[in-house]
Amino acid sequence: MLPEVIARYIVEKVGLFLSNILFCGGGVFKLLLPNFSETKNMLEELKDKLNSWLFEEYGGELGIVIEWVEASGKDLSNNYSVLLDELEKKLATAKRKKFGFLFKSNYELIEKYEAGIKVCRVCGVSKLKDDQRPCNLCDLHERIGMILPRAKYIMFCLSEISGNFDGEKVPFGDFGTVYILKDVSGSMVDNWLSSDKVLDLLKINETQIVSDIPGFRFVGNSAPLAKQSFSVEDSEDEDASVQEGNVLSFEIIADSSIGDKKLGILKMDVDFLGLIFSVGFERESGSSRRSISRLSSVSRMLDLFFCGYINKICNDAFEEWKKDNNNNWEHKDKVSQIFYVVYSGGDDLLIVGPWSETPKLAKKIRDEFKKYTCYNPDINVSAGIFVCRPKYPISLAAKSAGEFLEYSKDKGRNRITVFGDTVEWSTQNSADFEKLMEFGESLFDFISRNKIPRSFVHKLMSIYKQYRNGDDLNYIPAVIYQIARNIDDYNIREYLMQKLIIDRGLFFKNIKIPVSYALLKTRKEV
Repeated sequence: MLPEVIARYIVEKVGLFLSNILFCGGGVFKLLLPNFSETKNMLEELKDKLNSWLFEEYGGELGIVIEWVEASGKDLSNNYSVLLDELEKKLATAKRKKFGFLFKSNYELIEKYEAGIKVCRVCGVSKLKDDQRPCNLCDLHERIGMILPRAKYIMFCLSEISGNFDGEKVPFGDFGTVYILKDVSGSMVDNWLSSDKVLDLLKINETQIVSDIPGFRFVGNSAPLAKQSFSVEDSEDEDASVQEGNVLSFEIIADSSIGDKKLGILKMDVDFLGLIFSVGFERESGSSRRSISRLSSVSRMLDLFFCGYINKICNDAFEEWKKDNNNNWEHKDKVSQIFYVVYSGGDDLLIVGPWSETPKLAKKIRDEFKKYTCYNPDINVSAGIFVCRPKYPISLAAKSAGEFLEYSKDKGRNRITVFGDTVEWSTQNSADFEKLMEFGESLFDFISRNKIPRSFVHKLMSIYKQYRNGDDLNYIPAVIYQIARNIDDYNIREYLMQKLIIDRGLFFKNIKIPVSYALLKTRKEV
């Protein structure tokens, strides 16, 4: 919400329209403004005013950089690509000194010690006198999280409005107020839309056009809600129960996993996005086709995928999970979803779900994204999945998932990192993620049907470590010995020989993914 509040605030201040917002999403906005001295003075004042407010509210956790370049109409038509490059350079410089305004004022960077002051145990930033409750900001974020999965409308206002409403108010200081609403009445809509304070009232994820509210907004807000009250058996944890209509706790989401009761934290983003925008519009002659319309269209289409279509992908994955023959979770018909979209927009996402389903969701998102981009070989996504217990702090889990995502990018991008290994999504020359997951499902099936002992799969991992990740070819007789000793079924022995030995050891070199998947999925909670 924050970038859009600021973008709308600026265009309103200069007396312009939403069409002057060329793009807004993923924490970024681009505006087309009149080149007047009044405009530039306003932007200079706004930078310091905004960062002062953000510093006070978030203690330096958030900041904003605003930069601009001057251009004529001819520049916009013929040199828009050059203007963007110049703007990116100015932004890169500004990001290194976004809190420089503090040194231009008499702001006290070192606060005086006050006895009894404690820090919010949730965010670790805000001061409070009672450490038994979260700070006001964390409390607001919790309320937003509770209402967002059920929200039907969002309203952007210049300032607070009076009257009763069914929803949550999100204040942004002097820059505006956003209302997330569960429901509205006709009389409310008439009053709001006739008010000078109201900038826009939009439906959320509902595209049907009606006369009173003609606009809509896609929001990645999939979240698992309880369709009826229930509790997870054999647990006295307060997070193991949920009331009808409430969002499931991480404890319950983990309980919906097949096998071990853990969470999967998925982080994904588009590869080389900056390069796509900088050179992806070049002609063979070397001239650029980077126009306002083309760049804005690509930005909006990416945002459309991550804000809107991601909900459908999660819903489809949820329906597949419900139909899975191995899914014996007794509460599967009592929930609306199993995936929690923490955020999704711009070109990236963070999703929490049961560990056993998160790798499948990642593959589904990647496949749908490739289809969405017409299988363009230069437009890909990378991913990282971190598996943890439900009590593990989500902030640390998200950080670890981000580190795994960076591993995928460091290894060449268009990859996924999970279970301690990084592999390509799809390739003809090696064991890719799809093939490894299929092999993992086969191992799970063999263990479930008592065709192979679980100890055999454990032994594969030991051999992998013992023989230098498969680089030492002495692993071959060790694997053959384990197959001969533990497996009676001829077809399964031949299948494993093919995968682990004959296929040039490619599966064995990436054995961590299928083995970890099969072992976790067959693990029984004690």
